[in-house]
Amino acid sequence: MTFENNWRRKNMYLKVNGNRAARLLRTLAVGITVGLGLFPSSISQASDEMRLKVEDPRLAQDAERRFSGWVHKGADEQELDQVYRSVSKLFGSGPNSWVYENSKFGKKHEETANRLLSQGDVAGAAEELKIAATFYGIARFPFLHNQATIDAYKKHDELYLASLRLKGIPVQEINIPFEGKELDVHLFTSSVVPPKSPGPAVVVSGGIDSWKSEMWPTVEAMLAEGLVVLTMDMPGTGTSDWRLSADAEKVYSAAVDYLKSRPDVNPDQIGVNLRSYAGYFAVKLALLDPDVKAAVNFGGPIQEAYGENNLLRLPNYMLSTVGAGFGMTRKEFVDNPEKARAEMKAHTQKTTFEALGLLKPFPDQAALLSINGDNDMLVPVEDIYVLSKAGIRQEIWIYPGGGHTGGKYRAENIPAAAKWLKMQLTSDRPFR
Repeated sequence: MTFENNWRRKNMYLKVNGNRAARLLRTLAVGITVGLGLFPSSISQASDEMRLKVEDPRLAQDAERRFSGWVHKGADEQELDQVYRSVSKLFGSGPNSWVYENSKFGKKHEETANRLLSQGDVAGAAEELKIAATFYGIARFPFLHNQATIDAYKKHDELYLASLRLKGIPVQEINIPFEGKELDVHLFTSSVVPPKSPGPAVVVSGGIDSWKSEMWPTVEAMLAEGLVVLTMDMPGTGTSDWRLSADAEKVYSAAVDYLKSRPDVNPDQIGVNLRSYAGYFAVKLALLDPDVKAAVNFGGPIQEAYGENNLLRLPNYMLSTVGAGFGMTRKEFVDNPEKARAEMKAHTQKTTFEALGLLKPFPDQAALLSINGDNDMLVPVEDIYVLSKAGIRQEIWIYPGGGHTGGKYRAENIPAAAKWLKMQLTSDRPFR
C-alpha cells in the first residue's frame, strides 16, 4: 500500500510516492522521512477585517484564526459572522458577551431540532443538533470561567451526543478507573455489529481549548478508516480530573490499556492522534509507551514553544488558558500578571523535552507523524525539527502558509492523517 502526498512550493506541485519521497529527501534532515501534504482548501476563510471588537487586538486576531475551524466543525458561517460582529467582550455573561451571543444561536438551532423531531424529520433534527452543539461549544471558549460557560459546555456535550445517536452512530460514554479517579471518555465503533476479528484503534484528543466532544471531524475520518475511536480530554481540560504535568501522558496510557482489554481491538494495533498542545503527549507516547504502535502529533509544543520568544510573549488571556491546565486561574493573570507569568514559566520549563532528557534517539520508538503549518503563531514549526536533530525518527508534513496544526488545511490533513495512521497500525513493516 502506498501513501501519496502533494508537495506545493509556491505555484509548483510535485506528486511523489511516500516511500520514494523518503529515500529522496532523507538527506535533508537527520533521521526523518519528509512528506508534505497540500491540497487546495475548501474551507471558507475569514476576511482580513477584524470583526471582533474587543479590548485586546491580539484576541481579535486569535478569534479570526479560529473562525474557519469552527465552521469546519459545524457552525453556520453567516451566523458565526454575526456573533463576531456583535461581541464586545470575551468574558462576562450578558448581551454582547462571547458566551451569550454564541449560546443564542445554540438555542435557536436546538429549538429547530426539537420542532423537526416532533415532525418526524430525524435527519434534519440531527443536523440542527450538530449546529447547536457547535455553537454551545464555541460559547464556552477559551475555558470554563463562569457559570454561563459551564452551562454552555454541558449543553454542548448533551446535544453533540444526541445528534450522533439520531444519526445512528454508535457512541458510548465510558468511565475508566485510574488512580482512584475516573477517566471520562467517548467510545466509537465503525458498526453496531461486532467485527469478526479485532482491529486497530486510536485515542484522540484536542489540546487546551478543543475538548473531546469537539473532535468530530477527526472521529469521522478515523471511523471512515474502520478504526475503533476513543476520545478524551487532555489533562488539565474539559472533564479531566488530572492536571498538566511532566508525566501526564500516563492518563493517555490508561486509555490505551483500556483499549487493549476490548475484544474488538487488536492490542498490537493501537495508535494516538493528538492535536495542538496534546501533540506533545503524542510524541512522548511514541517514545515511551510500548503499547502505542503509531502516533500523530498535530502541532505539539516540544522545546522552542516554551521559550521567551514564544509562549511567554503571548497575551495574558492566552497564557491564562494554558495556565488553567496547570491549575492556575484567570484571576492570577489579572491581579499579578508578572507573578503569574513567572509561575507559568516554572511549570512549562519542567515539561520540555530537554528537561526530561528526551531529546535523543529511541531505537524502539513507534511510528511518528508530525504536522504543522510554517506560519504557526502559537507553536513554532522549529519544534518539529528539534526532534529530528535529536535523532528521533518521524515523517513530517509542513504546510506553507498554514497556521497552527496546519490551519486552513485541516479539511485535508485530518483525513490524510487518518489514512496514514491506519496504514501504520496495520503494517508489518518497521517504521524507518
